[in-house]
Amino acid sequence: MKLILDTSVFIAFYTELKMGYLLTSLQRHEYEILVPEYIVRNEIKTDLNLIRKAIEKGEIKILPKVRDEDVEELRF
Repeated sequence: MKLILDTSVFIAFYTELKMGYLLTSLQRHEYEILVPEYIVRNEIKTDLNLIRKAIEKGEIKILPKVRDEDVEELRF
């Protein structure tokens, strides 16, 4: 199963709870953790080092940027 997580989840687990390991532990239950690239790029104000380490280890995967054409198509 795939989990696509937004900013609020990372802020909750990595900043508020300080328990990012709980997210990455979901892999043991066959979950794939996916994060939109904008979150890693610059949008969140949390400890990105912890998130980057999880990405480097392959615990979290980055989704590719959505093309503007695709966004426009969804709007209509």
